[in-house]
Amino acid sequence: MGPRGHENRGSPANPPPGNSTRSPAFNRKGGSLLKATGIVRRIDDLGRLVIPKPIREAMRLRIGDPMALFVDEQGGVVLQKYSPVAALGGMVSRLAESLHETTGHVALVTDRDTVIATAGAPELLGQPVGPAIEAAVARGEATPSRPGDAADERALAGRGNLSQDRDPFASFVIAPIRAGAVVLATREVAQEVGETEATVVGAAAGFIGRQVMV
Repeated sequence: MGPRGHENRGSPANPPPGNSTRSPAFNRKGGSLLKATGIVRRIDDLGRLVIPKPIREAMRLRIGDPMALFVDEQGGVVLQKYSPVAALGGMVSRLAESLHETTGHVALVTDRDTVIATAGAPELLGQPVGPAIEAAVARGEATPSRPGDAADERALAGRGNLSQDRDPFASFVIAPIRAGAVVLATREVAQEVGETEATVVGAAAGFIGRQVMV
Protein backbone atom coordinates (compact mmCIF):
# COMPACT_ATOMS: atom_id res chain seq x y z
CA MET A 1 0.00 0.00 0.00
CA GLY A 2 1.40 3.41 -0.89
CA PRO A 3 0.05 6.35 1.16
CA ARG A 4 0.66 9.78 -0.32
CA GLY A 5 0.64 12.94 1.70
CA HIS A 6 -0.15 15.93 -0.54
CA GLU A 7 -3.43 17.38 -1.76
CA ASN A 8 -4.02 18.27 -5.38
CA ARG A 9 -5.17 21.90 -5.31
CA GLY A 10 -8.33 22.58 -7.29
CA SER A 11 -9.49 18.96 -7.62
CA PRO A 12 -10.27 16.14 -5.20
CA ALA A 13 -7.27 13.97 -6.10
CA ASN A 14 -5.83 12.35 -9.19
CA PRO A 15 -5.03 8.64 -9.43
CA PRO A 16 -1.42 7.83 -10.25
CA PRO A 17 -0.71 6.23 -13.63
CA GLY A 18 0.34 2.60 -14.00
CA ASN A 19 3.63 0.92 -14.92
CA SER A 20 6.06 0.24 -12.10
CA THR A 21 9.81 -0.11 -11.85
CA ARG A 22 10.86 -1.49 -8.50
CA SER A 23 13.98 -0.64 -6.54
CA PRO A 24 14.92 -1.52 -2.95
CA ALA A 25 13.53 1.78 -1.61
CA PHE A 26 11.08 3.11 -4.21
CA ASN A 27 8.27 1.95 -6.46
CA ARG A 28 7.80 4.17 -9.50
CA LYS A 29 4.23 4.53 -10.81
CA GLY A 30 4.46 6.38 -14.10
CA GLY A 31 5.53 9.91 -13.13
CA SER A 32 5.00 9.29 -9.39
CA LEU A 33 7.65 7.93 -7.05
CA LEU A 34 6.20 5.99 -4.14
CA LYS A 35 8.57 5.50 -1.23
CA ALA A 36 8.61 2.06 0.37
CA THR A 37 8.03 2.20 4.13
CA GLY A 38 8.98 -1.36 5.01
CA ILE A 39 5.76 -1.60 7.05
CA VAL A 40 3.24 -4.40 6.52
CA ARG A 41 -0.15 -4.35 8.22
CA ARG A 42 -3.00 -6.89 8.18
CA ILE A 43 -6.63 -6.05 7.45
CA ASP A 44 -8.85 -6.94 10.41
CA ASP A 45 -12.14 -8.83 10.31
CA LEU A 46 -14.06 -5.57 9.70
CA GLY A 47 -11.90 -4.68 6.69
CA ARG A 48 -9.96 -1.98 8.54
CA LEU A 49 -6.29 -1.18 8.14
CA VAL A 50 -4.35 0.96 10.62
CA ILE A 51 -2.06 3.63 9.14
CA PRO A 52 1.11 3.59 11.28
CA LYS A 53 1.65 6.58 13.56
CA PRO A 54 4.91 7.75 11.89
CA ILE A 55 3.09 7.97 8.54
CA ARG A 56 0.08 9.74 10.10
CA GLU A 57 2.40 12.29 11.67
CA ALA A 58 4.42 12.82 8.48
CA MET A 59 1.21 13.32 6.46
CA ARG A 60 -0.41 15.42 9.22
CA LEU A 61 -3.35 13.03 9.30
CA ARG A 62 -5.87 13.75 12.04
CA ILE A 63 -8.78 11.78 13.41
CA GLY A 64 -11.69 12.18 11.00
CA ASP A 65 -9.59 13.31 8.01
CA PRO A 66 -11.08 12.06 4.71
CA MET A 67 -8.92 9.88 2.48
CA ALA A 68 -9.33 9.11 -1.23
CA LEU A 69 -8.65 5.54 -2.38
CA PHE A 70 -7.43 4.56 -5.85
CA VAL A 71 -6.60 1.25 -7.50
CA ASP A 72 -3.76 1.44 -10.03
CA GLU A 73 -3.30 -0.65 -13.16
CA GLN A 74 -1.04 -3.06 -11.32
CA GLY A 75 -3.69 -3.81 -8.70
CA GLY A 76 -2.06 -1.67 -6.01
CA VAL A 77 -4.15 0.43 -3.63
CA VAL A 78 -3.15 4.07 -3.08
CA LEU A 79 -4.40 6.27 -0.24
CA GLN A 80 -4.31 10.01 -0.83
CA LYS A 81 -5.25 12.75 1.60
CA TYR A 82 -8.43 14.42 0.37
CA SER A 83 -9.16 18.14 0.61
CA PRO A 84 -12.89 18.91 0.40
CA VAL A 85 -12.06 22.62 0.08
CA ALA A 86 -9.70 22.06 -2.86
CA ALA A 87 -12.37 19.84 -4.43
CA LEU A 88 -14.54 22.95 -4.89
CA GLY A 89 -12.07 24.09 -7.56
CA GLY A 90 -12.65 27.52 -9.04
CA MET A 91 -15.43 28.36 -6.60
CA VAL A 92 -12.97 29.14 -3.79
CA SER A 93 -10.77 31.20 -6.11
CA ARG A 94 -13.76 33.29 -7.19
CA LEU A 95 -14.79 33.74 -3.57
CA ALA A 96 -11.31 34.97 -2.61
CA GLU A 97 -11.31 37.42 -5.54
CA SER A 98 -14.76 38.70 -4.55
CA LEU A 99 -13.71 39.23 -0.93
CA HIS A 100 -10.56 41.06 -2.04
CA GLU A 101 -12.43 43.30 -4.48
CA THR A 102 -15.18 44.07 -1.94
CA THR A 103 -12.97 44.82 1.07
CA GLY A 104 -9.58 45.72 -0.43
CA HIS A 105 -7.93 43.29 1.98
CA VAL A 106 -5.87 40.16 1.41
CA ALA A 107 -8.25 37.19 1.18
CA LEU A 108 -7.29 33.56 1.80
CA VAL A 109 -9.25 30.32 1.62
CA THR A 110 -7.51 27.34 3.19
CA ASP A 111 -8.09 23.74 4.05
CA ARG A 112 -6.60 22.45 7.29
CA ASP A 113 -3.10 22.28 5.83
CA THR A 114 -2.65 24.56 2.81
CA VAL A 115 -3.72 27.89 1.30
CA ILE A 116 -6.04 26.78 -1.51
CA ALA A 117 -6.93 30.21 -2.94
CA THR A 118 -5.74 33.76 -2.38
CA ALA A 119 -6.35 37.25 -3.71
CA GLY A 120 -4.02 40.13 -2.87
CA ALA A 121 -1.11 37.91 -1.80
CA PRO A 122 -0.33 35.42 -4.58
CA GLU A 123 2.92 34.39 -2.88
CA LEU A 124 0.86 32.63 -0.21
CA LEU A 125 -0.88 30.25 -2.63
CA GLY A 126 0.03 26.67 -1.82
CA GLN A 127 1.81 27.63 1.41
CA PRO A 128 1.20 25.61 4.58
CA VAL A 129 -1.20 27.31 6.96
CA GLY A 130 0.39 29.09 9.90
CA PRO A 131 -0.20 28.77 13.64
CA ALA A 132 -2.91 31.45 13.79
CA ILE A 133 -5.10 29.56 11.30
CA GLU A 134 -4.33 26.19 12.87
CA ALA A 135 -5.41 27.49 16.28
CA ALA A 136 -8.61 29.07 14.94
CA VAL A 137 -9.64 25.87 13.14
CA ALA A 138 -8.88 23.79 16.23
CA ARG A 139 -11.06 26.07 18.38
CA GLY A 140 -13.78 26.30 15.76
CA GLU A 141 -14.30 29.98 16.56
CA ALA A 142 -13.84 33.17 14.55
CA THR A 143 -10.53 34.72 15.56
CA PRO A 144 -9.77 38.43 15.13
CA SER A 145 -6.26 39.71 15.66
CA ARG A 146 -5.58 41.63 18.85
CA PRO A 147 -3.43 44.72 19.42
CA GLY A 148 0.17 43.64 19.20
CA ASP A 149 -0.60 40.63 16.99
CA ALA A 150 1.09 42.14 13.93
CA ALA A 151 3.04 39.42 12.17
CA ASP A 152 4.48 38.58 8.80
CA GLU A 153 2.92 35.97 6.51
CA ARG A 154 4.08 33.10 8.71
CA ALA A 155 1.37 33.79 11.28
CA LEU A 156 -1.18 32.91 8.59
CA ALA A 157 0.79 30.85 6.08
CA GLY A 158 4.31 29.77 5.19
CA ARG A 159 7.13 27.83 6.77
CA GLY A 160 10.14 30.11 6.51
CA ASN A 161 10.59 30.15 2.73
CA LEU A 162 8.95 33.54 2.19
CA SER A 163 10.62 36.94 2.00
CA GLN A 164 10.84 38.74 5.33
CA ASP A 165 10.98 42.12 3.62
CA ARG A 166 7.19 42.51 3.51
CA ASP A 167 5.29 44.74 5.90
CA PRO A 168 3.62 42.76 8.70
CA PHE A 169 -0.11 42.20 8.73
CA ALA A 170 -1.56 44.96 10.88
CA SER A 171 -4.78 43.05 11.54
CA PHE A 172 -6.71 40.02 10.38
CA VAL A 173 -9.79 37.93 11.07
CA ILE A 174 -10.03 34.16 10.62
CA ALA A 175 -13.40 32.45 10.17
CA PRO A 176 -12.93 28.68 10.49
CA ILE A 177 -14.95 25.99 8.79
CA ARG A 178 -14.83 22.31 9.59
CA ALA A 179 -12.32 21.65 6.82
CA GLY A 180 -10.35 24.91 6.78
CA ALA A 181 -10.80 28.68 7.07
CA VAL A 182 -11.53 31.93 5.29
CA VAL A 183 -9.25 34.85 6.18
CA LEU A 184 -9.18 38.60 5.60
CA ALA A 185 -5.94 40.42 6.45
CA THR A 186 -4.37 43.81 5.84
CA ARG A 187 -0.91 45.32 6.12
CA GLU A 188 -2.33 48.84 6.31
CA VAL A 189 -2.75 50.14 9.87
CA ALA A 190 -5.29 52.68 8.62
CA GLN A 191 -7.42 49.90 7.09
CA GLU A 192 -8.08 47.79 10.15
CA VAL A 193 -10.01 44.58 9.68
CA GLY A 194 -12.98 45.22 11.94
CA GLU A 195 -16.49 44.03 12.76
CA THR A 196 -17.84 44.63 9.26
CA GLU A 197 -15.10 42.49 7.71
CA ALA A 198 -15.63 39.85 10.41
CA THR A 199 -19.29 39.62 9.39
CA VAL A 200 -18.37 39.36 5.71
CA VAL A 201 -15.73 36.68 6.21
CA GLY A 202 -18.05 34.77 8.54
CA ALA A 203 -20.73 34.69 5.85
CA ALA A 204 -18.16 33.51 3.29
CA ALA A 205 -16.99 30.76 5.63
CA GLY A 206 -20.58 29.68 6.17
CA PHE A 207 -21.09 29.44 2.41
CA ILE A 208 -17.95 27.35 1.90
CA GLY A 209 -18.86 25.19 4.88
CA ARG A 210 -22.20 24.31 3.31
CA GLN A 211 -20.51 23.22 0.09
CA VAL A 212 -17.85 20.89 1.43
CA MET A 213 -18.51 17.18 1.69
CA VAL A 214 -16.55 15.61 4.53
